Amino acid sequence: MKRFNITILCIYIFLFANLFINKNFLISVIIFLGPNLYFSIFSKLSQKAINKIFIVEFIIWIFNCYFIVISNSEDWFLALNNLLWLLTSIKMIEVRNNLNNKNIILLLFLCIGTSSLFNIGFISNLIHIFSLILLINSLLVLNKYKSENIFKQLLILISFLPLTLISFINIPSPKPWLRQNFKTTAKTGLNDELRPGDINSLAQNGELVARVFFSDQLPKPENRYWRVYVLDRFKNNTWTSTSKFNKQNIIQKNIVEENFNREMLKSERWILEPNYIMQRPWSGKGNSKSENLSITKKGVLLGSKKLNKRDQYEIIHEKNAWREIAPQKISLNSEIKNKLLFQLSKKWLNESSTPEEILGKSREWFLKGGFTYSINPGNMSKKSPYDDFLFQKKRGFCEHFAASFALLMRYANIPARVVIGFQGGEIFKDAKNKNYLLIDNTYAHAWNEIWIENKGWIRVDPTSWVFPERIKASTLLINKDESRLRKFAKNINLKYIFNLTRIEQDINYIAEIINRRFKIIKFSENLVFNRLISILFFAFLLFLTIISLLLLENKKKIGLLRLNLNIYLSLLKTFSITKKKGETLKSFCLRVLDSYPHLEKEIKEIYIIYNSYKFSNDKFSTQKLIILFLKMSFYQTKILTFIALKKAYSNISKFRLREK
Repeated sequence: MKRFNITILCIYIFLFANLFINKNFLISVIIFLGPNLYFSIFSKLSQKAINKIFIVEFIIWIFNCYFIVISNSEDWFLALNNLLWLLTSIKMIEVRNNLNNKNIILLLFLCIGTSSLFNIGFISNLIHIFSLILLINSLLVLNKYKSENIFKQLLILISFLPLTLISFINIPSPKPWLRQNFKTTAKTGLNDELRPGDINSLAQNGELVARVFFSDQLPKPENRYWRVYVLDRFKNNTWTSTSKFNKQNIIQKNIVEENFNREMLKSERWILEPNYIMQRPWSGKGNSKSENLSITKKGVLLGSKKLNKRDQYEIIHEKNAWREIAPQKISLNSEIKNKLLFQLSKKWLNESSTPEEILGKSREWFLKGGFTYSINPGNMSKKSPYDDFLFQKKRGFCEHFAASFALLMRYANIPARVVIGFQGGEIFKDAKNKNYLLIDNTYAHAWNEIWIENKGWIRVDPTSWVFPERIKASTLLINKDESRLRKFAKNINLKYIFNLTRIEQDINYIAEIINRRFKIIKFSENLVFNRLISILFFAFLLFLTIISLLLLENKKKIGLLRLNLNIYLSLLKTFSITKKKGETLKSFCLRVLDSYPHLEKEIKEIYIIYNSYKFSNDKFSTQKLIILFLKMSFYQTKILTFIALKKAYSNISKFRLREK
């Protein structure tokens, strides 16, 4: 029982350390974690005392949950999981007294399962797997399990490996069970609509989006703009896109040839996390070598389907034409809701003769207008939010500046649109010690593009006028103060993720080659028929596995070599060579030798090996038994092959004589 307690304690410490590092605990649980751990290791308490501790901690947990859920209703599931983790820490105190040991195993299984929903990093997964192994071991220890069938269990594991491989290649991946509605909002968090306040809430979510690698040096901070959506329609104070993804809106791609010296061109390589949208982030310059990616007339990099798994693609930095495509005429709404903005825009138009002058006036106005950059600017007026932002509050996030600037330009007869994507990125080093950028949701950003004759679409970012540090230094106002331990864990985690991603990409590449070149995996071009054959093939493999297990079960009753000999004698019967009743194995083999003298050595080895096993007084080890089995099988195979070939040659000769 002491071994069981130590194992359970190790699981508890590993699991809760992982949860603590990843900030999955409420304050109340963190406060009680220490005392509960102390009682679990050093002190024995009565059941009455344990119950009192639980009641006190449960009441404080309720108060903590009340304030958590009020501030953010989406944290209710995390709060419930904290109750599970609190119960587990209480049960650990009972383990000290050897009470309800099976209950703690069940709770720890649930803790591992729920923890894996919140933490999917490599380090966390290692902890979960290691904890699972320890937990299964503790369950075996508790039930005093002694394995005598390890060979049989190993055979079961090996027999299912081909099933797993073929399933991975041939069966389509299911959609995640915990999937949300990603119709407009992706895992990247970006939305194909823009209202005041959309991005500032997103940017406080640090979920990983992508990693981008460059063949040359990293681009300068002011050039790290990664476009995803282009919004060019304004209605009801909301920016949306007029694009329809059809062939008319796709630019003829200049796909880079395979034999082209790609080292002469700069490139960017993206490893993108699943996001369930068709748009892919990119710098806006260059073309893709992949046939699955297209560039629209508005500079959107478009995939052939929604991304439901991690993807990798490369952009070669060469000339493309989307910035030179003139905008279509867009009629502005007759109803002007942001009247002050409209009046300011018309004032600039009357005072200026060129778009460049209007752009200069707008830049000066934003610089001298007393604007401040804030991720918490408060709610704007629903009726005229951009008037409220520009002339009253003057505090806003990037979408406030971009959306209002685009409207100012349009009312001044300058074609303008809003671009949503990411700006910046955190610098890390890969396995080759080369810098790359990691982009998460905190780098979500909105900026503008305006059309100027003979220049095309040019990027304008009004946020950089008000708060240049956000762009030049990729600095966010979001609190990114992290402990050294958390930063260290993050760095280790990212390095392992990078290596695992490379392995995953290689496996996917191999699977694609197998699917493309080996038609046997597909069986048929008809998908339904292909699935049916796959199921039959899996059933056949399972049948072989069951037969193998049954043979293993019977080997103790009749002996492994005897089973081998029975199969050999059955195969000889197909060549009309039958062992007579009461005939010894040696006599039978010598009779076969008379017919096939060329096989003298092989035939004699059969009965020598078997008789040395059957009539020996020594107990054979498993290793020696396997060696005898393999030697006997080798000689049997030679004999059967020789007889089969001789019979076939004899039949062919008889057939030729009949023809003559």
